[in-house]
Amino acid sequence: MATVINDLLDGHGVSKSIDGYVFDRIAIVEGATGEGHSKVYNAMNDTEMPDIGDPHPALASALLRTIDFVEMTHKAVKFRLHYAQKAPASSSGFDDDSIQSGASVIQASTNKDINGVAIELNYTYPEGYQRSPHDTPLAENTEAPPQGAFVTVMRPQSTRALQKILSYDPQGLADTYAGKINSSLWQGKAAKTVLCTAIRGYSDDGGDTYKTTFEYQYNSKTWVGEAVFIKDDGKPPDTTDTDSERSIVLGNPIEIYETIGFSGLPF
Repeated sequence: MATVINDLLDGHGVSKSIDGYVFDRIAIVEGATGEGHSKVYNAMNDTEMPDIGDPHPALASALLRTIDFVEMTHKAVKFRLHYAQKAPASSSGFDDDSIQSGASVIQASTNKDINGVAIELNYTYPEGYQRSPHDTPLAENTEAPPQGAFVTVMRPQSTRALQKILSYDPQGLADTYAGKINSSLWQGKAAKTVLCTAIRGYSDDGGDTYKTTFEYQYNSKTWVGEAVFIKDDGKPPDTTDTDSERSIVLGNPIEIYETIGFSGLPF
């Protein structure tokens, strides 16, 4: 086993900032075996060397973050050990249990007006109108058959982002909830109105904690889809079509998102 000499005066450093204390220590390992990188590797991983994540002897909350090779001689290998406290969440721009809310609009198409009534277009051809040069001109004003139609609409969607520092990898939560809607009442929102759009987390302390953001989109009309029949003329049925056609003019509800209870989320 090699000999590790810590806390030599040369190369020591201590600083304090908004993120806390930072310490630099020097470690010299004598008697390590091998040549070149092998010698450096063996010295760095000697059982007497501090390991990543070990606390500083003067301040337990300052953990060993990096071990940097400095120099090697025929007798010893020299390393710089960098210790630092965890940065407060607010200084890194991430606040535990913070909530961001807002709203945006998305473009959609619909065949219904604001009251849910199917849109119907009417037109009267004027006297003398010819559909083509070979047609006989109309003898009088003539009403065209009513016609359904689609219009473009910008629908509001409220968004919500929740931040939380977790003690575990959120990948399992992402796999379970992303792309799914709530099956029951959740945070005051009715079933099938909340879509989990993203769960993202990152760790800056080697996996001890994960700064995780949960993103949702709220749709007061629910996330149940709707399908509308399109006739040969490229239009949806109008209100004067037969009962069998009119039964689908308002759209058939389609379950397109998997539902799941959101009670397993950490809120």
